[in-house]
Amino acid sequence: MEDQRIKEILIEKNDNFRELYLQHQGYERRLLDLSKKNYKSQVELVEEQNIKKRKLVIKDAMQKIIWEYKKKAI
Repeated sequence: MEDQRIKEILIEKNDNFRELYLQHQGYERRLLDLSKKNYKSQVELVEEQNIKKRKLVIKDAMQKIIWEYKKKAI
């Protein structure tokens, strides 16, 4: 089964995965807002770096849940 289909299933049925997904999407939107700025303050630059790190942590957590789902599906 494809990862995208598994994500859809997990978003629907797994509260933890859904929360991680929503957090990831929120960070993605904030990064998009920051990327539209021609000039970023020092605070915004630090925020951008922190968001990128948090996104990676969340992405890793989501991937772990996907792997666990795949193991059970086999």
